[in-house]
Amino acid sequence: MKESDIRKLLGYNLKRLRKQKKLSQMKLAENVGMAFTFISDIETGKKWISPETLEKFSNELSVAPYQFFLPMEFDSLSDKILTVLQMKF
Repeated sequence: MKESDIRKLLGYNLKRLRKQKKLSQMKLAENVGMAFTFISDIETGKKWISPETLEKFSNELSVAPYQFFLPMEFDSLSDKILTVLQMKF
């Protein structure tokens, strides 16, 4: 997998998880202390994030960090998969 594909995957999942929590880019940015344009750049695959930023997103969205890297095809199954995974941990 190329770096650009991983960036797109991260951006896709950030957007999906943000929308599940009904947060705008502006509100998420405010809650984690960054510019909303940075959120937009991450979601479009233009920017990468540090482990500390990933931790902030994980905490704010109440998800485990690995959830930002689930393949897009898992989207339709993600709720079922995550329920099973959370039961095991």
